[in-house]
Amino acid sequence: MKLRWLWINWLPAQMQFANSLLVVILIPTFAYVVYPALNRLWAMTPLRKIGIGMVVTAASFLVPIWIETQIQKGQQPSIGWQFFAYIFLTAGEILVSIPALEFAYTQAPKKMKSLIQSINLLSIALGNIFSALVNHVIENPDGTSKLPGASYYVFFAIAMMVTTLLFIPVARRYKQREYIQDESPAEAQP
Repeated sequence: MKLRWLWINWLPAQMQFANSLLVVILIPTFAYVVYPALNRLWAMTPLRKIGIGMVVTAASFLVPIWIETQIQKGQQPSIGWQFFAYIFLTAGEILVSIPALEFAYTQAPKKMKSLIQSINLLSIALGNIFSALVNHVIENPDGTSKLPGASYYVFFAIAMMVTTLLFIPVARRYKQREYIQDESPAEAQP
């Protein structure tokens, strides 16, 4: 890849800062711009946000697929394309992670909030275990991958879309209830 982008010579590992930077930028952007705009089309429930986020996350793999395809053709795409991929990945993360926490909190009765939150975190751990197992299974004895180049990202894009297709009918059938924890009244300021 061409490591010069935005007048800076980047080290390959430095591009990972993009996720942290984009989280700080995109959370308020989604809260004040994206969600209100989508709310005009249809009510943005946590489950709808999660479903959209899953599609965006699957789509985020299209950028590294394109990058790998260009590299395999002998081209040298800019490292800036990774930043572009992080925009989609971070947007998907915001659309899934924050609404999932909100959903777990609002849908659990008061006495079960901690348990339901821990199940939400367990689902994240299971996703990480799945990724680790896939990476272990596809590793050849010499350290190379059975899914080289773009095929690695194609696998995860397909896995994400299959998960999304399984999620949608479950989410559509779910009957939401709100269990908001009792709030103590605010104390008067002296």
